[in-house]
Amino acid sequence: KWISLGGALSSFGQLNALLCAAARMVVSAAEIGVLPPLLAKVHPVSGVPVAATLALSFGLFLVLSLPFSELVEFSMLFYGFTAGLEFLALIKLRTLEPATPRPYRVPLGDSWPLAAFCLPPLGLCALLFALDERLSLYIFLATVAFSVATYCCRGGVDGGGASAQHAAGGKIPVMLV
Repeated sequence: KWISLGGALSSFGQLNALLCAAARMVVSAAEIGVLPPLLAKVHPVSGVPVAATLALSFGLFLVLSLPFSELVEFSMLFYGFTAGLEFLALIKLRTLEPATPRPYRVPLGDSWPLAAFCLPPLGLCALLFALDERLSLYIFLATVAFSVATYCCRGGVDGGGASAQHAAGGKIPVMLV
């Protein structure tokens, strides 16, 4: 009885923390011009990002209407996709900019050993797509299509223009791989 109550309170606290942290990320993305400026607004007294919190709550409400198995598949699709993009970014940066100083350098050389190291995880990411249920795949593909369309309509990486460069201290932040 008490364990169930503790689990429910823990889940509520985790959801609350996730929503609050994600809302701040949405505000940051809106400040550098990646998302619409409306989402960057915060309450003048409390500093709460009301528009971002409402937008995320609405999206979460829509996603939570799916069955649990679909939520797990949807989550794993996004995880596999982002992991795949990270491995591809690692290979691309190491190929195009091998001499760039980095805080940590993956000790696999700059060409085939690195690609061979990244191939099994990329294969597992592809396997996620092959084994997934169609509803999760359709929602995922619609989300990716919307994201790519938004990216293209806003002009790519430099789509934020002067506001993005001002918010980033004059340069767009880049993750070092």
